[in-house]
Amino acid sequence: MKDGMSLQAYSFSPQYKDYLQADFVADFFSDESVVHSLNVKSMSTQKWSPLGFKANRVKQSSVPCTQTTTTVFDKLKKDEKVIRKGGSIVKCLPEFFRLSSSAEGSGKDVGEEPEVEIGNLLQKFVLKTMSLQSGNQMSFEFLDHLENDEDAESLEGLLSKEDAEEFLVQIFCHLVVGGSLCQYEDSILPYIQVATKIYKDLICVALEKSELGEEVVQVKSHVIKIHGVSQQDDSEQQKVNSKSASLIFCRTRFNNFMYMVVDPHKSLLFTFYHQVV
Repeated sequence: MKDGMSLQAYSFSPQYKDYLQADFVADFFSDESVVHSLNVKSMSTQKWSPLGFKANRVKQSSVPCTQTTTTVFDKLKKDEKVIRKGGSIVKCLPEFFRLSSSAEGSGKDVGEEPEVEIGNLLQKFVLKTMSLQSGNQMSFEFLDHLENDEDAESLEGLLSKEDAEEFLVQIFCHLVVGGSLCQYEDSILPYIQVATKIYKDLICVALEKSELGEEVVQVKSHVIKIHGVSQQDDSEQQKVNSKSASLIFCRTRFNNFMYMVVDPHKSLLFTFYHQVV
């Protein structure tokens, strides 16, 4: 994944206000310094280059970010359905699928997307979890497979909807899915370790007093997921397919993502971007 991953930092003013999130994101993508410095994969060359345009429309959503420990992953060890004692991942017969729903607007035919090997139950669990979240465009072929797969059905409920939406879990899921060339791990531990390191590098925490008067660690960062960026205004957008209007990804792939992580206390913003290459 590292060849398609980018992490950048920006400072900002005035002070961030959560209820003005949409305006904050819009201002970010229309700022001259961002336009000329935010690196994405080029639509024409598929190489890194600045965004190069001011966005008129940004599709976004808030991502919960409250985790201060990794205990959420202990739930995946329940009944050893996915993870055995010691952390080894339960295997299954390997199958190959294309995960993206479409490559329309990318200049590529969907058939050119490499097939992904699904060879363990952690992958099935993660893909099942991601398929239920908005903004993730998964192929009908694979969705149909998940609906009729006994293994995937048995994994439902290991994580609550609230846990699955957490930013730490989202990072973990992206790592498990991987890129176009990926050697999968036999143990869950490397996925948790790398996800935790990325998470700690991106978020800020602070000690605050609870209702009982005890000092507890709380996450102060705000996380925003960017689903698409467009130059069209409202009238033009109706005439343009939403997939082709999103210019931050040069090709439509299931594990493309972009997050904005805002530290309101230090007035810092991190962009965490990945384009499957």
